[in-house]
Amino acid sequence: METVEELADRAEGAARERRAASRRVGEAEAEVTQTAQKQHEAEETTSAAGRALLDVVREHLVAYEELTVDDPVGLLDRLQEWAGHLTGPLSGAAGGEPGPPGHRRATR
Repeated sequence: METVEELADRAEGAARERRAASRRVGEAEAEVTQTAQKQHEAEETTSAAGRALLDVVREHLVAYEELTVDDPVGLLDRLQEWAGHLTGPLSGAAGGEPGPPGHRRATR
């Protein structure tokens, strides 16, 4: 009779362990679902922030235009002395004088 009681006790203990393990599996599955949802929300937020940043950059770049230079070599020759001495138009001490040849002030 003791053997039957031991077996019954062991079966009861195994059933408790199985229920506890099943509960932990359920909790883990719920956590996986919550984590997946949070990841999805984070990806959407990141994507929206990236699109917003791109829109801001594009809007900012609309104000700029590419300069065309008739004589790039001549411009570089004229800029060489100015850059070497930082004197003349657009130097640090110029205080708003026009810039070097070919320079246009920003319209913004």
